[in-house]
Amino acid sequence: NPKNAQRNMHSIVSSSMRGTIPVHCRNASFETCDHVGKQRVISSRRCLVAQRIKLPGRSRHPTTPRMASSARASLFSNLFSPSRGDLKDSLFEAIEGTNSGAAASPEEAAEVDAGCAALERRKSLASPTAGTSLSGSWKLVYTTEKDVHPFLLRKVLGLPVTRIWQDIDMEEGRLINGIDLAAGLAIRAGAPVEVQSNKRIAYFFDWVMVKLGPLQLKFPLKRGPGGWTEAAYLDEDLRVMRNFRRDLLVLVRDDE
Repeated sequence: NPKNAQRNMHSIVSSSMRGTIPVHCRNASFETCDHVGKQRVISSRRCLVAQRIKLPGRSRHPTTPRMASSARASLFSNLFSPSRGDLKDSLFEAIEGTNSGAAASPEEAAEVDAGCAALERRKSLASPTAGTSLSGSWKLVYTTEKDVHPFLLRKVLGLPVTRIWQDIDMEEGRLINGIDLAAGLAIRAGAPVEVQSNKRIAYFFDWVMVKLGPLQLKFPLKRGPGGWTEAAYLDEDLRVMRNFRRDLLVLVRDDE
């Protein structure tokens, strides 16, 4: 009897719904089931028939949430990334043998730039220009400045450079740049400091001085050369600067 067979099928399907997953069946003239046991007959050759399928033993909703992929990556990075001290050591090793940048090959210059960029990605002082963090005496150990390289390469009077430095007094709002050469020759230039942002200062030299032993010749400048420079990285003894000409400078504190 077709009607009895249909009722029997409904009964079988309804009693087997819990813990089951519905699948398609093409050769039936009725459809039954939803997960709450309701039934309805439709005139269609395609139907959903509940079929008991064994689920894997692993829970689909674990009680302990998994760590997000970004958190796992951050944890991995923190465990295996080099320390700040290691990055600084690597930078000084890259600078060594470049004559403060004047003799650096393109590959060496790229290595130094990458070392500085790695430090810049680390947190340093949030506002280097605030307070007196920049104040003090800084010795230049690397530069890409083309107007400084001739001094380092002894193309100015043939004299070797003994020291290139910058003194900053943020409270007074002034700085002095200096190049010391052998035989007591030295060049100085001074400028007022203008704070433009939490990392950037600007200055234009208003005097220049030439020293030869005890002899000093100082010349005022109405508006000398200058521009802005940013403290891309700054800590208690290292300063990385990038300026408006895209030059890279590395200085170490030299207050003694």
